[in-house]
Amino acid sequence: MNNEDGKKKVLYATFNSLPGPSGSACWSEQVLRELAHYFQVDALSLKTEDLSHIERLHQARLLRVPVGSGAFLQKVKAFQRALGRQLDSEEYDCCHFTSVWEGMLLCSRKKTDGYSLIYEVNSLPSIEFKTRYPAEARSVETTYSLKQQEERCFDVSDMVIAGSEAIRKHIIKRGVPPKKILTINPAVDITTFDPASEKPGQAGTILYLGSLQPWQGVIHLLQTLTEFPRNMRVRLLILAPEDDPNMSEVKGKVQILGLSKSVEFLSPVEFEDLAEIVSQASVCVAPMSSHERNRRAPSVPHKVLVYMASRRPIVASMQPSLTGILEHNQTAFLYAPGHSDGLLEALKKLLLDRNLASQLGNQARIYLEENLSLERSLKKIRGVYRTLLGEPRPRALPTQDDNTDTKPSQVSKKPKKNEKTLHDDTPVFRSASDTAKVNLYPDAEEVSDFLSDTQKEISSPDVVFFSIEDVDTSPRIMSDNDSWQVVAASEVNLSKLDTEPGKKTSLSADQKRFLLGGPTYQVEPELLEDPLTPVVPESQDHTIPAAPLLGAKESPKEATSKRLPPKDVPPPLPRKKKQKKDSKD
Repeated sequence: MNNEDGKKKVLYATFNSLPGPSGSACWSEQVLRELAHYFQVDALSLKTEDLSHIERLHQARLLRVPVGSGAFLQKVKAFQRALGRQLDSEEYDCCHFTSVWEGMLLCSRKKTDGYSLIYEVNSLPSIEFKTRYPAEARSVETTYSLKQQEERCFDVSDMVIAGSEAIRKHIIKRGVPPKKILTINPAVDITTFDPASEKPGQAGTILYLGSLQPWQGVIHLLQTLTEFPRNMRVRLLILAPEDDPNMSEVKGKVQILGLSKSVEFLSPVEFEDLAEIVSQASVCVAPMSSHERNRRAPSVPHKVLVYMASRRPIVASMQPSLTGILEHNQTAFLYAPGHSDGLLEALKKLLLDRNLASQLGNQARIYLEENLSLERSLKKIRGVYRTLLGEPRPRALPTQDDNTDTKPSQVSKKPKKNEKTLHDDTPVFRSASDTAKVNLYPDAEEVSDFLSDTQKEISSPDVVFFSIEDVDTSPRIMSDNDSWQVVAASEVNLSKLDTEPGKKTSLSADQKRFLLGGPTYQVEPELLEDPLTPVVPESQDHTIPAAPLLGAKESPKEATSKRLPPKDVPPPLPRKKKQKKDSKD
């Protein structure tokens, strides 16, 4: 079933929106980019109102299915109908899916259509669905036995890709032959986070990235935040989608605990802009709880890979998905899940000792480069396809032009304040959406019949996908700027960026960059002399017994002098200003 140029055809199906800020969406984009080098690739994903029906994404033809906003089962059935029509219209050598929602249909048609089948497992609905969708868990489980559907996907697939070693062990326990399973950890492009790795971060700033699901431990993190001494000013940044189903609960907890001035919520941004957010942090956290999902079949947290790529010191709980990539006292500080004292002690230690924090961040980045690199994971992906389809050969891709790849340019950045832009509608992830805005048609009047209004799409989900060559993707003239047009990323000249005043000259990819230590965390010096001021606990009761978190036990006087040398003590603030701050507290 080869196409005209002799290359085999692959269908990549995911019940997710592409592109998007979630870890699974970022990894899917990397897989598509890699597969498009060797095969003719079609991808089927979910459509939102901000995304077009069809476009080129890294030379892959991306087809999006509008599923509406109804019940979960209705969305699944709408997606399966579109997937079935795609299989009727095209012949594929291999199909690659990421959940049982696509796998149900692909497994049922594998024998008749004759394609090879790859099941990539980064999450299991039989474990997670009742927590993600508690209101719909009963109706879905009544219609489908999720565990049985997973078993069928394991059995029918030719190859199973486990997203972590913990998932691999779980699948083997369920009877899947080990020779059929290959562990491939999701990875990130570390060069994206080089700008963040060169900045020390803002003193006292803690960062959390990701969803607010119960297994993430965000509520426990908020409770620990209230235990910080008043002389240590800390700020917690939480970057999560506004439409997260647990957002109202978390914001309510912030109000109840009196943390409104200490916690700031940020809306997701494009992946290329994430480094700017991470660069603000002094410490990053992954406080995963003892939830069933984390114990049985957890995936590698995408947030932790981002922290490591940015050279940020990490505080994380001792969960199987984390202990497999992080080592206590070497690349992170680990603590027993649910123990506030261990989490508090680790955070204070890294906030007070910037040199130690920099050391952990640098070692984490080196470990990521040597053991969890993007090229390493993509090489394993190629190996899976080599086993099923034979030796892949690079495609002779055409020279990129405006009509070849309709994905927004990777160099597009969110404009700074007072910065003029050619288009006010900059593609930034808005709070009500977890997908990137792809605005191919600025003027609503010019949208073709294929891209009719969203209401018609939802009421009639049976969309027929045309060839991308039939869709008009030519440059559009903007009414507010007649000289604006879409240009290919390959035609953008970035050479001037390194010569502008105030810009740092970029380093070559093979040069190692290290985040150097800076001044210690600024603590108000007068309060340290107060004998009632809490001292950082030196106990190791809530961390790994064999690897003490803070080393040998020290007296309070020695610990205070160690974390704040006299030469580094900042000058005391003016007395009047100090009293004014205390009165506000």
